[in-house]
Amino acid sequence: MGIDLRQLLLSKVLEHHVKEVTLGADRENIRFQWRHAEFVLNFDYYSQSCWFSIQDEMSISEIQPLFNQLIQS
Repeated sequence: MGIDLRQLLLSKVLEHHVKEVTLGADRENIRFQWRHAEFVLNFDYYSQSCWFSIQDEMSISEIQPLFNQLIQS
């Protein structure tokens, strides 16, 4: 589930840079930088859910532009 959906979502985030991928038994987290902000793309396999979160408080101002970027394509 995670790899294909990860590729689809991150392909919409132009000029991002993946900094770290953490794989767990039931979770996958991809930490990436976009527009001088850091985000985490989270996948939870048990609940079959995914979501974006900010890595730090300084990145909160970029969450709306990230959402806009995702829905444009």
